[in-house]
Amino acid sequence: MKKLSALLFLTFTGLTMALAQVGGAEIKFDNIDHNYGDIKENGGKAKHVFSFVNTGTDTLILTRVQPGCGCTASDYTKAGIAPGAKGFVSAEYDPMGRPGPFKKSISVTSNAKTTPNITLFIGGNVIPKPKDFTDTFRVHLGDLLVDRNNPVFHNLKFDEVRIDSVKLFNNGAQEMQLSLKESPAHIKAVLTHTKLKPAERGFLILTYDAAKAGSSGNRNDRVFVNTNDPKQPEKMFFVTAIIQEAPPKPTAEQLYPYQMGNLRMSKNSVVFPQILNTEIKTDTLVLYNAGTYPIQIDFQKFTPQLKATVSPNVLLPEQTATIRITYDASKANGFGFISDGRINLQTTDSIQPIKVLYVSANVKEDFSKLSQKQRENAPKIEFENKIFDFGTGTTGKEVVYSFVFSNKGKSELVIRKVTASCGCTATNPEKTSLKPGETSKIDIKFNTDGRVGEQHKSITVITNDPENPEVILLVKGKLEKAE
Repeated sequence: MKKLSALLFLTFTGLTMALAQVGGAEIKFDNIDHNYGDIKENGGKAKHVFSFVNTGTDTLILTRVQPGCGCTASDYTKAGIAPGAKGFVSAEYDPMGRPGPFKKSISVTSNAKTTPNITLFIGGNVIPKPKDFTDTFRVHLGDLLVDRNNPVFHNLKFDEVRIDSVKLFNNGAQEMQLSLKESPAHIKAVLTHTKLKPAERGFLILTYDAAKAGSSGNRNDRVFVNTNDPKQPEKMFFVTAIIQEAPPKPTAEQLYPYQMGNLRMSKNSVVFPQILNTEIKTDTLVLYNAGTYPIQIDFQKFTPQLKATVSPNVLLPEQTATIRITYDASKANGFGFISDGRINLQTTDSIQPIKVLYVSANVKEDFSKLSQKQRENAPKIEFENKIFDFGTGTTGKEVVYSFVFSNKGKSELVIRKVTASCGCTATNPEKTSLKPGETSKIDIKFNTDGRVGEQHKSITVITNDPENPEVILLVKGKLEKAE
């Protein structure tokens, strides 16, 4: 009997110890993920309560409840939860300022034996609230609402002038009177309205002149607006600018790279690239006195198509003068590119007193006043071939060819000028005036000495054909060295 009692005691003790080993608190939530669906941004906080039960054999205690960013665990069961009893974790999400989808978490830590750490989730989609004037006028300066009171001029060039504006809104019940205090010299402030009725809008226009600011880098200034607003009579606006550093000033040598004696010049020649034979055009160049004494400037006799003036005509040291050159194409000597113009400066400079400026022009015939009938009866030049390909030739062997052309028009064709590019010569045609139906030719010679590889030479033919006043002929081929 004693043996049986001992055996029962040992069995009961072992069972008790085994039950103690599997016992303890346990936590089980009804759900760990809640979706609010669509909620309105201005609809207030979205709330949800997560319920759980202690499925264990010991008291359950929540030791820590930690919500993620933007989420709030407003409350939870703080007392111990007996086995079989229920508890809760309450979650809130504030959608204001957070439009769009979201997913947030809450970490729950307890003394549950199996799952001491559980993460709860809330999610949904926030529908943006309709925009109203408060979205634009975020800054309140008494009863004057503004979209911002700290306009910033980013990356202003050292000499840039830029305009920005601040939006104004009278949120008061009385008419608001506005006036400007004196602004910094580099900031021009203008009010579009000096009076704003209730709910009326206006602008503060700011013009920032970086050149007048006097320094580069970050600058901070203030602009003041006086009002009759009893809540805040003086409105202050902070104006920030980030101004780029000015490049170093160019030297006289850089501004006036050409030198003749003690005079430096912005250029030593003037070109009129396109000018009709009925036009008069003007160009300028600048002189700089790099010497130590005044220099007087006069002109010698001009060629017929040129005139020039200088102001001032006495140039003090380190001062500049401007020469104004006028080209009268009706008095030019021919058509096409003409480079026979020159202007002689007679100066009192002790070094090289006479200074020569060269003037060239590309003169085109003006056909703009021809009537339709005149155009129909005009000459018409037509070449048998405008391109001559001599194929592969040997360096040093002269290339010879004749471009044949005819007058297919109804009046006399005049060849005004024939010019060839470097290395190529072109003779004037056998006939420079062709009656309708007549034919002529232009002989060309290409000197290939010292030339290797692909070659392209051009001949320009200027005519009185209004449809083809300038014809480009091409000579091309490949040259190889003789073996």
